[in-house]
Amino acid sequence: MNQYWGLLISYAFVFSFIILSSILNKFFHLSDYITRKIVHIGVSNWWFIAISTMKDPFIASIGPISFIIINYISYRHDIFKGMEIEEKSNVGTVYFPISLLVLVLLSYYRLIPFYAAGIGILTMGYGDGLAGLIGKSFGKTKVKIFDNKSLEGSAVMFGATFLVSFLFLQNFGIERAILFSFEIAALSTIIEIITPFGIDNLTVPILTALLAFLFVNSDIFPFLAIIVNFFAALFSYRKNAVDKTGFLAGFAVGSIILMINWLSYLLLMVFFVSASIVSRIGHSKKAESQKINEKGGQRDYLQVLANGGVGMVATILYFLTKNDLFLIATAISFAESNSDTWGSEIGILSRREPISIINFKTLKPGLSGGVSTIGFLASLIGAFIISGVFAIFEGNSQKGWELFILIGIAGFVGSIIDSIIGALFEVKYVTEDGLIVERRFWNGKENKIYYGFSFINNDFVNFASCAITTLIFTFIYSLVI
Repeated sequence: MNQYWGLLISYAFVFSFIILSSILNKFFHLSDYITRKIVHIGVSNWWFIAISTMKDPFIASIGPISFIIINYISYRHDIFKGMEIEEKSNVGTVYFPISLLVLVLLSYYRLIPFYAAGIGILTMGYGDGLAGLIGKSFGKTKVKIFDNKSLEGSAVMFGATFLVSFLFLQNFGIERAILFSFEIAALSTIIEIITPFGIDNLTVPILTALLAFLFVNSDIFPFLAIIVNFFAALFSYRKNAVDKTGFLAGFAVGSIILMINWLSYLLLMVFFVSASIVSRIGHSKKAESQKINEKGGQRDYLQVLANGGVGMVATILYFLTKNDLFLIATAISFAESNSDTWGSEIGILSRREPISIINFKTLKPGLSGGVSTIGFLASLIGAFIISGVFAIFEGNSQKGWELFILIGIAGFVGSIIDSIIGALFEVKYVTEDGLIVERRFWNGKENKIYYGFSFINNDFVNFASCAITTLIFTFIYSLVI
């Protein structure tokens, strides 16, 4: 069939569901939510038209691109009322064709197989669509992380995704198709539950397609790794160690690291657990000093990335190069993060006021750049905890002691670098009462900059010191040991 005929059929197919939704909405008084889900489910079947009639990626992309534009115009002006939603902050009808476009390009340019793209698209259609309908009508048991999802709706999401995946994967054999479909359905359901801000029309199809490709081309370990890390991140969230954005970032960073290397993940967990423990020591005494800090007790996504981002990048580089030097870089990064966290959390409990690492003048507890004797000792302990774990499990007994000393010293020096950068460059504000704080706003009013650079906050300092330390001491290791 001529590809342009396929394109015309595509438009007729999609518009037929849009017109049907408008008729059902206007004449049969079905709610906007139900008619929108009908469009949602129906349009996902366009994938079968695309792969059977269009071979050129440019032709296949025309439909999704045009509907990104059409849906956005409709969203802005309520043209197709049957496919819109009252909550104008939700632009899911625009996200869906964006996902279609991404998966068309990935599959037509052979970056992922067509079956993976199909699983992603139809999971979005049938899985998310039916889950919404069932959850809205019959959902009683709520599963709340970001949005109110129901256990009943999530069960439907799992079942629909399983059936969609099994349909596409039968060529791999019944037993393998069942295993792969279970893995895809479980992770797709988790993604749907935890996706915030109404962007599941982006995350569910794209991530489901990528996971389908990953699981079919590997053993069961990646699936188990993601599941383990999901519950680790969820536990942290439930214990108020991270906020919602920190939960998502931790889930993503931890999953990537665990799928690549278990030792790197162990170091991440040792850092996170030990840092969480020391952050709770003397909690009541820290309450006053935390008021002047930019961040509270819970870690957000920026803090997670600032402390774990360098380690994640190093782990990815290890995966790409198979060079053990990047495993050592990972250990150095977490030693620095742990050292800095231990020094800050324990040092703030010192009976004596901290002194500036630059001019040795006393500082108010909680301000960056302040150091104390007990803080230095805590920094040493925090660094050598990570270096000790790495030396024990790294498996190279001949270099065990050398790695233990180098990584421990690197972590401790890194915490000093963090203090120096914080003292010299991190932004400080002054309140109307003359109090020096790290918060931009105080009692509902915006503070004036006292010194430092506005774009250099605590997260910037943490990331910069970690990156600098990792680069310097990884280079030293490559020369000396």
